[in-house]
Amino acid sequence: MNNYGQIPVVGGGAETGSQPLSPAPPFEPDFQHLLEFEEGPHQVVVALGGIPFLVRSNDAGVVGFFTSEYGPFQTEATPWVTLDLRRSAKFPFATDIARFLTARRGTVQHAKFRNMAATVDLKRAAARGWVTGDNLRQDLSNVLRFVVGSVTPSLGALLFHTAALAHDGRAYLFFGPSTAGKSTVVKLSEDREVMTDDMLIVREDQGRVVASTCGFWGGETRCYPSRRAEYPIAGFFRLVKDRTNRLIPMDASRGAFEIACNVPAVTRTSVENQAVLEVAARAAAATPSWFLHFHNRDASFWRCLDDLA
Repeated sequence: MNNYGQIPVVGGGAETGSQPLSPAPPFEPDFQHLLEFEEGPHQVVVALGGIPFLVRSNDAGVVGFFTSEYGPFQTEATPWVTLDLRRSAKFPFATDIARFLTARRGTVQHAKFRNMAATVDLKRAAARGWVTGDNLRQDLSNVLRFVVGSVTPSLGALLFHTAALAHDGRAYLFFGPSTAGKSTVVKLSEDREVMTDDMLIVREDQGRVVASTCGFWGGETRCYPSRRAEYPIAGFFRLVKDRTNRLIPMDASRGAFEIACNVPAVTRTSVENQAVLEVAARAAAATPSWFLHFHNRDASFWRCLDDLA
């Protein structure tokens, strides 16, 4: 799996197993100032998960990437969020290749990772990102994940880490921690419409809870062409590897908890964390949640799901 599937909250002295992480390099005092560059002449509007973004850049290749990779998401809708991007040969500041660093100053979110850096001013719904190198798929995807994950709670939506398949006009969301089996479910369900193997947006739309694609892929299965799709959610399925297939229902409070735990984390205020919980609670109240125990020999777990219809 590529390393931008999840955005961990970083803290000094954190440990993974018995191996302590090295101290996180600090954010420079002028980090935000360095991203206050002028808007670029090249632009495109894309609706990621139903949220229109105006993307502007000083580099025609950046907008060309959006046009080719996110072509199905192009729209003439009025943008809700503005994202200015700069591309250069190198950064005037340090980044960490190992961890996604986030910080918060007032209404502004900051992030640095690999060959990208970004800020999001939540008050103005405006973001800026800086990328280097030639791997636009990796670096711009990192910027987008950060920006989308930052702005969605205030819009009554969530960036959700999940595998999603569509069947009979409804979306089935399969989620859980790393190694839970999201990619396995996708591989076993090739006869169903694959919406994502990594992330999409869960949002409310006219009283329904819908799953809306935003072109984010994890890369563990294969490269799928980006497509714009939105379906009402049939159910949230928390994956549990087992020797047999069975469904165990959750109540709405447990469903909300499980949903919130699979929203990629950035440094949020208590008010924004409350917004995440409230959206998760409304989603769980409107849509059933289940523990799906499944084996990985074939797609027979779908028999359990088809019985729910």
